[in-house]
Amino acid sequence: MLNSEELKTFMNAVAASDRRTTGKADVQFWAAMAHEGGWTLGTAMRALVQFRGRHAGEWLEPGHITEIVREARRAAATTFAAPDPPDDLPRRQYPAWLRNRRDEHIRRVLDAWADGAAMPVTEQTCAELVGSERATLTAGLDTSTCPCELREQLERDFKRIGQEQPGPRPTVTPPRRMAGDAQRREQARAELAGRQPTPSPETDGEEAA
Repeated sequence: MLNSEELKTFMNAVAASDRRTTGKADVQFWAAMAHEGGWTLGTAMRALVQFRGRHAGEWLEPGHITEIVREARRAAATTFAAPDPPDDLPRRQYPAWLRNRRDEHIRRVLDAWADGAAMPVTEQTCAELVGSERATLTAGLDTSTCPCELREQLERDFKRIGQEQPGPRPTVTPPRRMAGDAQRREQARAELAGRQPTPSPETDGEEAA
């Protein structure tokens, strides 16, 4: 969370980015939004830089910072792999232990991101996201917004894929139906073979001659 000095530092950076003037009421409102959004000075400054890179000349609101920080937090959460619990950990304590490990992982990734590192992303491709309608990357997580580092590229790909004309869809025959069709074909061949006249020896001799 931002303390008063950190908030002052951040507000000075905001004012420098768009030449705004701020009063006491503005600072109090931004402080409330920072607390609600779980900002740190590092994540807020990185979000400010990213916002200015994406939206030059647009008026910045605290909700923009919260949105970018939450995007980064969701992206960090998707990179978490649950470690093996200690052997002596009681089963009833496992959920709390796992949440703490996950929160520590997210904090480490966010701290690195705030220092300028690229946000880690999952291996799920744009095509898979489109096919699953932005499916949940990790169970229990809200990932309706893609990781911030890929969001703009994904949006362009979504638009491009949506404009492409779909090709003919292959017909897939269920296995049971395929088996039934094969049996019916075999039965038809057997019936057809039974209807054909058996050649007589005389006929065979004439043909041989």
